Amino acid sequence: MSHYENILASYDAIHRSPLNRATHAIGIPLIVTSVIAVTSYVRLPGQGAWEHANLATALAVLTVAIVLSWSRLAGLAYLILIAACYAVAHSVTTHFSGLTAAGIIAAGFVLGWVFQFIGHGFEGESPQFVKRPENLLLGPVMIMAEVFPAIRPRNLSATVATSAAENKQ
Repeated sequence: MSHYENILASYDAIHRSPLNRATHAIGIPLIVTSVIAVTSYVRLPGQGAWEHANLATALAVLTVAIVLSWSRLAGLAYLILIAACYAVAHSVTTHFSGLTAAGIIAAGFVLGWVFQFIGHGFEGESPQFVKRPENLLLGPVMIMAEVFPAIRPRNLSATVATSAAENKQ
């Protein structure tokens, strides 16, 4: 089993409840958008194409590259989600300023985590990123897997049962 299949199976094993998946579908994009918005204020030194780069852009490029290394389809789906979140974050940071922008960003971040923890309450499990930090990237991939099922390996369902048993130990 590939690394991608392994972390996907582990993630699926504790994200079985449709209510948990629904809360994640709201919470994860809120968190990602908030992180992009905050990090977009940090300018990076650069020239040429990177002259106007910020930390959000650098993190987006890095995380897309990581997810692409797991799976090309997952990486492309992840890129779509990041682009959508980036567009919303850009809208917030260009149309609002000062405390208004900070309040919107902070509210999105906190609300996103509230949705995450409510979802995990339905499962009775703690969030997986505590055990596996790469699940901070896998969460957005799983949101996109709901929209684009082709990014899930075909043989994954058999592996989820095994992973669920391992997680309970």
